[in-house]
Amino acid sequence: MFAGKAWCYVCPWDAVATWMERLRLWRKTDQGLGLGLPWPRRLRNIWLATALFVGLTWIELGFGVTLSPRATAYMGLGMLVMTIVAVFLFERKSFCRYGCLVGRVSGLYALFSGVEVRPRSREVCRSCAGKECVRGTDTAYPCPTFENPARLRVNTYCIQCTECIQACPHDNMTVNLRPWAADLAAEGRPAVDEAYLALLMLAITGFHGLTMTPAWPALLEWLQGLGLGEAAAFTVGMAGIMGLPILVYAALVAWSHRLATRGVPDPVPYGAYFVRYAYCVLPIALFYHLSHNLEHLLMEGPKVVRLLSDPLGRGWDLLGTAAWTPPPLVSLDVLWLMQVILVGVGHVYSLWAAKHISRRLFPDPARARRGQIPILIGMIAFSVFSLWLLKQPMEMRTSAM
Repeated sequence: MFAGKAWCYVCPWDAVATWMERLRLWRKTDQGLGLGLPWPRRLRNIWLATALFVGLTWIELGFGVTLSPRATAYMGLGMLVMTIVAVFLFERKSFCRYGCLVGRVSGLYALFSGVEVRPRSREVCRSCAGKECVRGTDTAYPCPTFENPARLRVNTYCIQCTECIQACPHDNMTVNLRPWAADLAAEGRPAVDEAYLALLMLAITGFHGLTMTPAWPALLEWLQGLGLGEAAAFTVGMAGIMGLPILVYAALVAWSHRLATRGVPDPVPYGAYFVRYAYCVLPIALFYHLSHNLEHLLMEGPKVVRLLSDPLGRGWDLLGTAAWTPPPLVSLDVLWLMQVILVGVGHVYSLWAAKHISRRLFPDPARARRGQIPILIGMIAFSVFSLWLLKQPMEMRTSAM
């Protein structure tokens, strides 16, 4: 929301893997140990990252990883191993572009970011013969995620490494501050894989919240009563809850498509319509995500002070705070008010994004407005569900609250 994909700039997994492959911590080198193979053509999309994202959620919540520091560490090491293998096998940062679940989720959220790396003048880029930002220089690498910085329109795959700024001989690349959600109103290149990841992000954020409410154990108990084992019940429940929002979205888009394209000689195909509108759910997912994690931050965050005295669980009291029981930073009423405001902001931004998408699809204002009606209904339903989830008594995974 504030710094776009700045996480990628400080990613520990990529840092360790890159240092190992280049055998140095800084300065450019062309003598790395990697094979530099091209990423498989069939995997030049984000379906792999999407599968890893869903798989991580299944493992994390289905097998109690959040309750085990050791299991969490193994997951972190597994991510490191994947990154190291990819760095040594493939060219540039192929895994960051196509396979990293963290990078792809943050990439879609970065469409909302107030920061961007862009050329100052596209005319200067068009007249540039060297294309150093694409090819690299003696002191700067080419764009590690295979972007052409001169043509950047959205933040999705730019990791803000600033190599293009260092490489540009015309001082034409820069970091800009901009209005939030600027990319959602920009004329980007909608993609099927990105659309489904956006919908899954909405579904999974809601799923995370639901698993912390009394409704989730009741659902699991009902599924187990049908003869399913514990793991099977969790899998079926997760699949159903994640698939339902996508089915609802598909039905609403079909309704919207019918209203907006009725009588149009050459209407926009349903598939393209489905993909384009998926981007307008991102603000709802992002702001529910922020609202949900605000509860963790403000209710559980002060416990960090206590844990600093005994960071390894050895019974230490380094700072004299090991026995401290910190109160929450805000009351439940204040927390609820903050969450309602955040969900409301996300809802408004989603409506704003839908308006821009409609106008691009249909120059006729009347058709654009008709097409937005089902989408508006869906957004209201998703926002109301978000508020319902946030209002439920939450059981924190690290301790009862």
